[in-house]
Amino acid sequence: MTSEGINCRATMDRLWALLDSELDAPTAAQVREHLDACQHCYPQYDFHRAYRDFVAGRCRHEAPPEVRRRIFMSLLAEEGRGPDADE
Repeated sequence: MTSEGINCRATMDRLWALLDSELDAPTAAQVREHLDACQHCYPQYDFHRAYRDFVAGRCRHEAPPEVRRRIFMSLLAEEGRGPDADE
């Protein structure tokens, strides 16, 4: 790891965000740089990437509208923005 790089713990903490393309470009570059150099972390990345791709390949059916609505409303309630939130 270079002085500008990140350690294994920080890399693993950001692994799913990297896989889901949720990191800003500089952070994603740091994580990728670490993965390219680290014999411990890269296999973890490779496994989780393959797992995500496997699950995505098996989830070809869209949830019914009512299920999607209930999930969305639950997420809004968790954030305090749903119809049950005290505003």
